[in-house]
Amino acid sequence: MFYFWFFLGLFANIAFSASVTEVSVHRSLTHKSVSLESITCHILQLYLALMTGLQRIIWRFIHERHHANTDTILDPTAPFKFGKWGVWKVFFFVAFYYRRYIREHKTEFLEYQKKHGRNWIDYMQVVVRYGSGGFLILWYFFGVWGALYWLLHEIGYLLVYGYVSSFVHSGKEMNGSIGRSVNKVFAALLTGGGSLHETHHHFPGRPNFSTKWYELDPGWWLICCL
Repeated sequence: MFYFWFFLGLFANIAFSASVTEVSVHRSLTHKSVSLESITCHILQLYLALMTGLQRIIWRFIHERHHANTDTILDPTAPFKFGKWGVWKVFFFVAFYYRRYIREHKTEFLEYQKKHGRNWIDYMQVVVRYGSGGFLILWYFFGVWGALYWLLHEIGYLLVYGYVSSFVHSGKEMNGSIGRSVNKVFAALLTGGGSLHETHHHFPGRPNFSTKWYELDPGWWLICCL
């Protein structure tokens, strides 16, 4: 029973982390489709910093360029750019491609960072990097099981966003501003609604990605709870 609850909690936590990212970084910070209280923003950002290591300024910088150049050669993570196995490469190594894009556009990124500024959590992540703070906290309180939980959560979280950047952008034909994005309804629960990507690219300023009764958007549910 221990293993059952361990992995059930792990999958639920990964889905929750994806929803927090969708709400606090994607829909609120980047697209301004929802406005959150300052204290709420800080709590959600601190959670992501500890549990995932996500640096919101990097995520925002790359996502804005993704929307400006969807599925073109200028798109930072467009799968077609990386050859025959591009979808799988982005799925497994999306964090690597993010980091490489930042290195290749360092001057532009530093100017962007200066323009938008950073708060105390952003500065904390310069020292406590890659979510290591969350790893140490869980290790301290729960030992090896806590450390393993954090590690598996991190891997699962990266694969969730690798999936959104790869398979959700694997449509056969370009379609205007939405590129090759498609809606993957079956993955919506685990991606915080992020896999409803065709809808998002059609309506980037819409806070609710669900347009049909069978489309589930946990990100929207979280917004309604805040």
